[in-house]
Amino acid sequence: MKDVHLTNAVKLLAQRSDCKWFFNFLAKQLHVMDANGVYPLTFYMRKHGEEFHVWARDDKGEIYSYPIKPSGTFPLDSIKLRAVYEGNFWHVSFGKAATS
Repeated sequence: MKDVHLTNAVKLLAQRSDCKWFFNFLAKQLHVMDANGVYPLTFYMRKHGEEFHVWARDDKGEIYSYPIKPSGTFPLDSIKLRAVYEGNFWHVSFGKAATS
């Protein structure tokens, strides 16, 4: 994931063989976002049955939806990742959980 810096916790997850497809997808999307000058954003992925739904929302409220991945493996039912572009790198960390 060139030009993408993962926090240690995210890196541990990204190194798993059952997660590589998602993090390869994420890296490609971040490069597209960088080329288009997108603001910091949060990526979401949820598993529904055997399908994976992925979308992102930038800090201005713009939503980016991606094609459903019909099957695959991932150790979590959902994930939220925060991506911020600073110093010529995307910095990716786990997103904060919603508080009530």
